[in-house]
Amino acid sequence: MSSPASSSRAFAFATLCAVGLGCASREAPLRADAGDDATDDAEVAVDAGKLPPGAEAALAENHRAFCSSYAACFPAYFTTYYGDVETCVARRLSASMAALFGPGSTLTTDDIVLCGKSYGASIACDEILRLFFENPVVPADCRLRGTLPNGSPCAGSDQCKSGACRSTSAGCGVCQDRVPSGGVCTIDIDCAEGLACHRSKCTPFVARGGACDTTTPCHVADACVAGKCEARKKLKEACSSAVQDCDFTTWCHETTNTCEPIGLGKLGTSCGQLSTGGYALCEFGLKCKGTTVGVCVDAAKLGASCFKTGLTGSQCETPLVCTGTCIQPSTDSCR
Repeated sequence: MSSPASSSRAFAFATLCAVGLGCASREAPLRADAGDDATDDAEVAVDAGKLPPGAEAALAENHRAFCSSYAACFPAYFTTYYGDVETCVARRLSASMAALFGPGSTLTTDDIVLCGKSYGASIACDEILRLFFENPVVPADCRLRGTLPNGSPCAGSDQCKSGACRSTSAGCGVCQDRVPSGGVCTIDIDCAEGLACHRSKCTPFVARGGACDTTTPCHVADACVAGKCEARKKLKEACSSAVQDCDFTTWCHETTNTCEPIGLGKLGTSCGQLSTGGYALCEFGLKCKGTTVGVCVDAAKLGASCFKTGLTGSQCETPLVCTGTCIQPSTDSCR
């Protein structure tokens, strides 16, 4: 994109695990995946017999609260990645069933229910942004802990004694400790909760109204404007295309410097930062292949070859991960 501030759009919304133990707390680089239809989830779902009684229903309820809130807060992004609430619930449930309750996990159905209650039936838009783009301090009832020591392979953080399963390029993860403030990091989840991985160092976020610069990051719902963290601009408000300070329902048009709606491209059309000055994602079932400007291509299915990067993340459908081919990390494969 044209500026560091706008680069977060290149990764869009993540499939990282968020809200109510909805899936394993194992963060991939900030990317979002979507697919063609919910029926393909049967291909990657695991045997529900390994889950405690009631766990699948509790997970589904938590996912529904998240998906409904996501759809209401960020309709353009939600449409391109999930299409509708039922598909969102089905795909996220498939991922969580595959990745939770592995060796070392002490997770119970009661844990899932309590975590869901801590978030409630409706989740604030700023909270959704933090769950996707940041490394927020999670409610006490949502903390995942297992028995596996650091260095153990994992699919979900519920397996790890440290409470953190760090994903690898192979699609699985490894148990590790979180890095304290000032420590070296690669992505946010390397750091202790509430810290950003900013310029390879674990750094506290600056609250709205506080002073910011290249070394002190604002929360993602804010933008650093004239050295101060300010709430992002809304639809039709004046904005700075250099800073890209519009909220995540809009894009700062590079000609008008006004927050304009995000478009949805069809198969074969341009996506990303358009020559017209606007911005477009791709319709549901497509992925944007490119860096600054891309083209909408078909999403890749389980076992298909895929590209790992692009304006909307990897080419794979949710909940799949691209490791050259689309795979579904699970407690069976991540050992």
